Amino acid sequence: MLYHEEGASLILPFGVDEIKEAVWDCDSFKSPGPDGIYMGFIKDFWPELKDDILRFLKKFHRNGHLSKATEANLFTGYHVGSTNSTVIFHLQFVDDTLLMGGMSWANVRTLRAVLFLFEAMSGLKVNFHINLYNNNNKE
Repeated sequence: MLYHEEGASLILPFGVDEIKEAVWDCDSFKSPGPDGIYMGFIKDFWPELKDDILRFLKKFHRNGHLSKATEANLFTGYHVGSTNSTVIFHLQFVDDTLLMGGMSWANVRTLRAVLFLFEAMSGLKVNFHINLYNNNNKE
């Protein structure tokens, strides 16, 4: 159980030190992106890239979604409710993120591209074979 102060700290904007620590925790030579850039590149050029990375993450935190993709109509959120509906883009649990959007191939292509970039930058793997409609996941 979280105390109120601990819970409140979960919604604070990302700090520069926190972001830098996350970047430095990544292996410098693991999982190059489609352009061949390793995390070591970001570390080596941190002074030059820091402001752009911080600006992107602050905008993501403020908007709660991938604003460039939604502004360009590349991704649309999932509408909950019929009157005065709320648009949801993602839900986060302890170590899981559930991405949600309207049913369209444009959303699928956009999410796939974003997740491939996430893999390339983080060194983590996204399991594209697990989804809500996969029959192997029935309980």
